[in-house]
Amino acid sequence: TLLASSAASDVYKRQDTEYLAKTRENLQAERAYLVPRLRELVAEVYDGYGNFLLFRDEPDLKERMLEVGVLIRACGDFEGLDDTYFRIGIRSHSENQEFIRRLARVKNVVK
Repeated sequence: TLLASSAASDVYKRQDTEYLAKTRENLQAERAYLVPRLRELVAEVYDGYGNFLLFRDEPDLKERMLEVGVLIRACGDFEGLDDTYFRIGIRSHSENQEFIRRLARVKNVVK
């Protein structure tokens, strides 16, 4: 009925709001984890607000990361950027830890 449908809609909206709040909280926490660690390993990091991070490093970084099983987005085809710009998605904490571990291996830094 209309009343049941309205109640279900209210529950969905509350759940959606809770999910969005948790997602924002997780992104902030993982960004706070990733940014300082990336800054130790790459040339430059551009902190942002989305669910990804933009950074600069050597042009061959994408290929070197592929060798250890990690795909990063090369951004040389973006207007105003060159082949030294890369982008990664902010993932779960365990995935972010593994990304940093493999990046450190590629950069010959013990982590």
